Amino acid sequence: MLVDRSDQVEKGQLLAELDSGLERAAIDTKSAQAAYAGRRLERIRDLTAAKLITEQEVDDIGTEKSIANLELRERREQLKLKRITSPIDGVIVERMVTEGDLVTGGEVFRIVRLDPLYVETVMPLERFGTIAKGDKYRVRLQHLESTHEADVVNVDSIIDAASSTYRVRLKLDNPGYKIPSGLKCSLFSI
Repeated sequence: MLVDRSDQVEKGQLLAELDSGLERAAIDTKSAQAAYAGRRLERIRDLTAAKLITEQEVDDIGTEKSIANLELRERREQLKLKRITSPIDGVIVERMVTEGDLVTGGEVFRIVRLDPLYVETVMPLERFGTIAKGDKYRVRLQHLESTHEADVVNVDSIIDAASSTYRVRLKLDNPGYKIPSGLKCSLFSI
């Protein structure tokens, strides 16, 4: 386990790795076999030109090289199964396992993307039709006493009959993760 809760991670970053000594040894073996087959193929090129080796022998050695390279690729793919990398730039919000736990599938980490943040708001029915995708609003963050500009990215077309409201989603850029997620906020027209 190379990361823990609250750690910032980048896309492709190694987060955890299972014991992979056997897979690494298999890769070394297949690399040596592929290199040897390549050297044999190079050595017989002169023999082929002088007609001192049959086409069958050349084909056999070429096939050995191809098979060795394919097996090497297979071993590298097997090694990838022992590694967990981050699919996104984000922050680890939960680690579901610890070192030594048996991992049989399922979640190992929960990662969230904090740039951009999404502001989810519920609007009264009276405002329906006045807000459109692409509109800009000021978002005032309650606890930080700061205001930021956000773009409307989604307006629900379904009204909640019980409350006579609908949902609107805005996108708020958050470079450097300066704004924490989960804050209450207020919207103002620009």
